[in-house]
Amino acid sequence: MPFAHQSHSHRRQLSGRRGSAYAVGVDENFLEDTFQLRTDYIPLCDLLKYCSVTESGGEAKHFIAEGNVMVDGDVELRKTCKIRAGQVVSGIDFEIRVVAAP
Repeated sequence: MPFAHQSHSHRRQLSGRRGSAYAVGVDENFLEDTFQLRTDYIPLCDLLKYCSVTESGGEAKHFIAEGNVMVDGDVELRKTCKIRAGQVVSGIDFEIRVVAAP
């Protein structure tokens, strides 16, 4: 497999706990992910599918076309935009940091 998916964690704020390590207002469904890339790049729609932001590549393409995805803080509408190590892909309830595989 040319891509490696390293870690996948959901930040959850536990209700009723004092001194939570998470910021107030963080959505319990927020996805933070680190994706290890073993090639030069990965198409944006594939990255969203591999990181479970969407359930399929087709759903990812529609999600991108609707303007729901940002790459390095800018809205990205190209479905197969080449995502490289060092870039951050984000949306309302997710953030994926792409790093080079060791």
